[in-house]
Amino acid sequence: MWQFLLPLAVISTVSGQTAEVPTHHRIFLKYPSSYVNFTSENWKLKEDDNQLIVAVRFQASSHIGQIYSVRFLHENGSLESMLTVGIAEGNLQIDLFNSQHTKILNKPLENVPINVHQHSLAVGLNTSSKSLWYKLGTNQDVYCEINQPIHISNTEITVTVGGGSQSMIGCVSIVAVSVGDNDPVSQGTPISYQDVESCEEANACTTKDCNTGRCLLLEVPTCDCYGTEMTGPSCRQPVSTIQLRNNDENEEASAYLRYKPWQTDQDITRIAMDFRFSDADAKEGILVYGETNLLQIFKIYVVGTKGKVMLGTENVMDFELRDDHSQFHSIIVRFGEGVFNMFVDNSVLRRAFNQSLSFTTIQFGAPIPTDVSEVGVTACIKNIYVDHYDIINMISSYNDSRVIATKARPCINEDLSEFQGPQLFSADPVVEITNDPESNEGKSEDDENEPKTANLFPNPGNKKKPKPLSASSCEKANAYMCQNGAGCEKESETEFTCFCRDGYIGKFCQFTTLPRSCSEAHDFLKLPNGPTWVDVDGNRKLDPSVTLCLDGETHIPHDMLPSTVVRDPVFQNHSLFVLSYRDFNTWQLGKYIKNSGSCSQNVNYRCNKAPLKFTEGKTWFKSVSKSSEKIKQIGKLENSCPCLDLGCQSGEKCNCDSGAISEDIGDLTGRNAGISEIVTLFDEADVHAEMTISDLKCSGYENEKPIRFTERTELLVSEWKGESVDFQFRTSDTPATLVTVRGNYGEKIIGVSLLDGHTVQISHFEATRTIGSQNKLNDSDWHHILIELSEGEIRITVDASHILMNIGNNAVLEGNVVLGEEGNGLIGCIRNVLINDESLNLYEIVKKSEKKGISETCDTRCTPDFCQNGAKCYEDFLTGMPFCRCAFPDVHSGVNCEIDINSNSSVSFHGGYLKFDDLDSVLTAPIYFSFRTDRTHALLFFAHDQNNNFLQVHLSEEVNVTLTLNNVDIVSQCTVRAQPGTEFGDMRWIQVAITHDSKSSQLQVDDAACTIRTSRILSELPIYRLHEAYNSEIIRMPIGIASPVKPDPYTFTFVGNVNVGSKTNDGSYLLVPKYDSPIPRFYGCLRGLQIDRKLIDMREKTERLETSEMYETYGPVQVKVGCDVGCESISCSNGGHCSVAWTNTDPSAVKTTCDCSRTSYAGGTCSLDEGVHLEKNGFIDFDISNEMSRIFVERSVKTPQLLKFAFSSGPVDELEDKAVLASVTFKDRRKLEIEINPNRTVNVAITYENGKADVLNFIGDFLDGYRHFVVIQTNQASATAVMIDSLRQDFEYRDYDRNIDMFSAESVKIGDQYSEIEGYNKNGFEGCVSNFVIDYQRGSSLSYRPITYFSNSNHHLSKLIRFDRAVSGGCASFEVPNSLPVYQNRVKFPVWETDFTRFNYRGEIESGDDSGNNNDWTQEDSGSLMWVIFIILVLVVIFLIIFCIFMKCCREKIHARDDGYNHDEEIPLNLAPTIIRHPQPSPPMQTKSAKSNYAVPIPNVDFNKENAYDDDEEDDGVGDDIADTIRNDDESDNETIRHIDDEMHEDGDMVVVSRPTQVNHLPQRVSSFRSGDPTAPKDSPLYASPRQPSYPIHANSPVPPPRMATNSQISSI
Repeated sequence: MWQFLLPLAVISTVSGQTAEVPTHHRIFLKYPSSYVNFTSENWKLKEDDNQLIVAVRFQASSHIGQIYSVRFLHENGSLESMLTVGIAEGNLQIDLFNSQHTKILNKPLENVPINVHQHSLAVGLNTSSKSLWYKLGTNQDVYCEINQPIHISNTEITVTVGGGSQSMIGCVSIVAVSVGDNDPVSQGTPISYQDVESCEEANACTTKDCNTGRCLLLEVPTCDCYGTEMTGPSCRQPVSTIQLRNNDENEEASAYLRYKPWQTDQDITRIAMDFRFSDADAKEGILVYGETNLLQIFKIYVVGTKGKVMLGTENVMDFELRDDHSQFHSIIVRFGEGVFNMFVDNSVLRRAFNQSLSFTTIQFGAPIPTDVSEVGVTACIKNIYVDHYDIINMISSYNDSRVIATKARPCINEDLSEFQGPQLFSADPVVEITNDPESNEGKSEDDENEPKTANLFPNPGNKKKPKPLSASSCEKANAYMCQNGAGCEKESETEFTCFCRDGYIGKFCQFTTLPRSCSEAHDFLKLPNGPTWVDVDGNRKLDPSVTLCLDGETHIPHDMLPSTVVRDPVFQNHSLFVLSYRDFNTWQLGKYIKNSGSCSQNVNYRCNKAPLKFTEGKTWFKSVSKSSEKIKQIGKLENSCPCLDLGCQSGEKCNCDSGAISEDIGDLTGRNAGISEIVTLFDEADVHAEMTISDLKCSGYENEKPIRFTERTELLVSEWKGESVDFQFRTSDTPATLVTVRGNYGEKIIGVSLLDGHTVQISHFEATRTIGSQNKLNDSDWHHILIELSEGEIRITVDASHILMNIGNNAVLEGNVVLGEEGNGLIGCIRNVLINDESLNLYEIVKKSEKKGISETCDTRCTPDFCQNGAKCYEDFLTGMPFCRCAFPDVHSGVNCEIDINSNSSVSFHGGYLKFDDLDSVLTAPIYFSFRTDRTHALLFFAHDQNNNFLQVHLSEEVNVTLTLNNVDIVSQCTVRAQPGTEFGDMRWIQVAITHDSKSSQLQVDDAACTIRTSRILSELPIYRLHEAYNSEIIRMPIGIASPVKPDPYTFTFVGNVNVGSKTNDGSYLLVPKYDSPIPRFYGCLRGLQIDRKLIDMREKTERLETSEMYETYGPVQVKVGCDVGCESISCSNGGHCSVAWTNTDPSAVKTTCDCSRTSYAGGTCSLDEGVHLEKNGFIDFDISNEMSRIFVERSVKTPQLLKFAFSSGPVDELEDKAVLASVTFKDRRKLEIEINPNRTVNVAITYENGKADVLNFIGDFLDGYRHFVVIQTNQASATAVMIDSLRQDFEYRDYDRNIDMFSAESVKIGDQYSEIEGYNKNGFEGCVSNFVIDYQRGSSLSYRPITYFSNSNHHLSKLIRFDRAVSGGCASFEVPNSLPVYQNRVKFPVWETDFTRFNYRGEIESGDDSGNNNDWTQEDSGSLMWVIFIILVLVVIFLIIFCIFMKCCREKIHARDDGYNHDEEIPLNLAPTIIRHPQPSPPMQTKSAKSNYAVPIPNVDFNKENAYDDDEEDDGVGDDIADTIRNDDESDNETIRHIDDEMHEDGDMVVVSRPTQVNHLPQRVSSFRSGDPTAPKDSPLYASPRQPSYPIHANSPVPPPRMATNSQISSI
């Protein structure tokens, strides 16, 4: 049957889809989740059917995934068997499973590759013969054996196209399905589907030859070769490999491939990479690192088999590599519409992803250089694709400007940890890799004659501020979930994503990363001085604030001006002054003071006969922490001033209390600081007083009382119910458990452990994560740990590093917080433990625990001068004693590292060199030396042997020290770069160390280091070709010195330079080996040369060679003993450094000057600031072409031209239009402009003759009033580079004649006039510009200063100047004096508008003898108070006695019954709640039956109403008592309460008592008849039982309480 099924599929393929497809559609599987389920009545297998044939046609876009599956189902729905057909690693994969999902197919060993072309495939299954066969295209049939019997008869089949949660990406058509011996059925019925579309019809790609690749219809048909292992225009060339080497200490030395797409290609849909680790000990690093147009960072990195995809701080996806690293790993990332797909080895991952990414840069193998050090990868890579672009092929074949590669080579020997001998040939084509334009490589060999020029571009950087993320279409309920001002983007009906602002992390941006104080910012986050965001309560309700941080100390200003008048006769009233603090409200300020270890505020009170009089309550303060208390002091003592310590004037407690002209100065500290109010009471005798309150200054932490662990034990410190845990630790020990949160049953909920000096492990139940810290964590310094839980996530912070973990399902967040751990605890100290932001008293906890090995002290024994020569002081926490670890143990030794081999060993190089031929082990031994120089580029050290093995160290760009060496015939390099804002060419002593081990070579420069991760292996045979050189700056050794066969061994070592064949003084020519050096000779000093731990005496060598033939020939002054060059005699300002005239032999000449090239200043000491102040639209125009037309200069492609100037803005709050700082107009109508934008950033633009422009944007606030420095480097042969302050960006390199060059400049303009451009306007800069220099670097004759010509009208070039609205004057200084800004601090103080004024104080005035503040009372005051209290008590007793007598008399009068007549009862049931009322008479004597003459009066109370007083809320329950009184009870007649009185009147059986006068005790009103009133109905309230009130009632009147009559006292009338 299959014989005609397969041709049917083949015909459809060959016809280019012109024939009608038998199935209803060609199905496009878009995502790994795509599928379509088909079934048909004709696909049911009958009882005697045992065969199935499925024919499909497919075209795969991915090299993994399921093409289709067939399930055999019984009538009850159970699975009998399943057939799957898919692609795995680019090969066809067919599997058959039984009902237990066990593979039962014995497949052949060969692989069948699947490319991206369309394929026809028929698969047949026959259970009788226990065989499965398949036929791909026109290939031969392949048969497989079925290992176990299966029974497919009487089953129904379902064909799933795609599916399996790992669908193939591409097109599939079901050609036909044949069941048993039936005819093929061409179409099934789709019963369910997901994420599918119809495939496109044929196009122009039909005729495009892409071999096994895939054709894409772009502008022209283009081949996509991914997955074919081929490359080239038609996918017919074998792919190349690239060896990447990581340098985890310095990104610039790492190998990488970088792709910068054109703008039209920035919406990337696929990124692919195949790689295999090359270092068995370094299976980690950055694989892909990209930057979007919004400046989001996209990266993929792996650690072992674990991997992660990140976008900014968002974790996009986690993945795992297979455990077998011997084969290439494959990673493909696809960005779809709302979906992120990732294919990793054999797995497919997918998640919703609605962000649209446009990449400006994608880098493979290493991170783009940033402020954060990240690790590149050491691996062999291939198949590097971005969309259809083969990046490696673009580098090697096209020399495409969009791609850049550095430090890369073909994969000759991939395992860098084990060298297996030299390979003479590589299986891969040699990859010609262009140089990174940001590097210093690629200079021609004749650079020896290069003039000394300034290189001001050491720090490349293109970081831009991300554009704000726009608000999304989230529902309000979801948008509210995104906290702290985060943006929200809806991903599906139920899912959304929060985009956090800077300073916040978490799924809902619920965690802040802002420091809580300046101390935290300085100590742990290492933030620079200046405006800093702080959040005083972390993730709690208070908003963050901006404060000024200076070396960890907070400065918070207020709005009370200095010398504010607080007492003056014109006031005529008491005064109140209320202080406000910038960006801090009362609660924020109070919390900040609480968080701090110490706070202080200085008070300066200057008086002229205006005393303070704290004791008399004439002056007081209030603070935010003590708002209800009066602070009556300046200093530490109450009611006094600091002068009391030495004696105040006239014996008073304050100087000003003497009544003279004086002042009192002191600090308010602790909770007294943070003054919020000042009150000064008016006194006509006061003349004048002024007060100055300083900024509030705080530092330290809330609880700085540490405890020391001297044993590996633990300490339970608190119960825990999900609160935050915050503490600080310091140790010199690892590993150690720092803190554990244990559950109520001892289970570990959260654990934090220090694994090594840079790694912290976090565990949450079974899950573990690690945090890597750039700073050493066991260095005896304090470090910070923070654990917070919120919104289903755990956030753990270690210093400045953060990690997030999901809270475990059904986790019970209750338990205890335990510091340390038994047997594994910390040996060190812990302090400032906060649980839920509340400080714990560790001393009390330690006392109660009675734990051994824990003490209540942790004094720091290290002092700043304890260790010398840059050594680090550590503490032994067991003994409490400090010890030193020398930075270079082979250079420094002794207890305090005080012994220095550099002492008395220095020599100075003035153009010469030293050569040693007796240092045999120099190429593999440790090497140490120190140097100092003012040069930017110099050879420091070079050594080689007879086989041309070599080792070289050189300085470049002032900031780079590079180690270059060979391992057999492979060249390797690594570079240490100076820290931002520093340089190696500033005449400081720089220590260098080179060491080797079995797997690597390391270069250490001061505290920084880089590593070449390749074994140091010397060739045993002469090397005649060095690979991987790539135009590196390498000394070329002379050929022919040694015999080509078994040469005699020798090793030559050069210090300072090599012999390049310099001219002699006597005209002779020395026949010695000549070296070719692209590196200039060293001018400077070198000392402490140590090789193989033996000190080399360079001074003895210098003295001995001064009389040799060589030195007699070249001159004896090229190397001198010592380094006394005179730098101590000059002082350079503003960051300038000493520069020496090394070649000047005139003894009378001044040989030292100041190098001001990196300062923006000029003059002999870098202090000259020749500037001009420009009004708006003011300018200075310099006609430079007029001057340059008179001069003929031979251009050099090596020597760039520099345009330099400094600027500072005037009082500009806001710009309406762009402001032009400077511009250069060129002869070919091109223009260079530097302008400030309304958003306070700077644009540097090159506008071309066609009107188009390239623009660089520098982020920062350049209108802050401080000084900024601009340097622009131009050269026709290189890209234009721009540096503002310390941030560098480069324009794109263009053709040789398209790069701007100052030789073609026509005019140079400082400032500008108003102009209108399309879409916006431009004005001239309003502010100051100084030291404007156009330097052609050909000497002073080709250096132009337009401001000098403007200021000096007598200068011969002043005639070339035009100007308007400009006056001379210098500019402001840098924000940090004497320091070029390293970067722009983007945190700015908020606009602060306040209306500080004096108020009239109308509050309580206290006398000097009766102050309401207990803290101000003296013993005399206390005695007076006791007398007052005694007198009041006596008066109260007398009043009570009089009152009691009065009430006794009143009561006797009320109850007197002199008339003997019993009055009728009036209003018996509606007694008003009166306090005192007249007694009511008793009824008259009865002579007849009660039934005949007694009538119950009609009450005026509605008894059906439950509470007659419900609306009276002031009755305090009275209404309730009355309502209870009038309820009746039929069985209460015998318990009725009669009239109650103090006296009992016996009259028959009737007891007459007087009525109570208190409503709250009102008895129930009942009949006077013993057996009840015969005239009252049975349900009358008269029969209600008495009810006591449910709560005690206090009498409000002096009437005595009523008495209750007993049953024995009740009688009838």
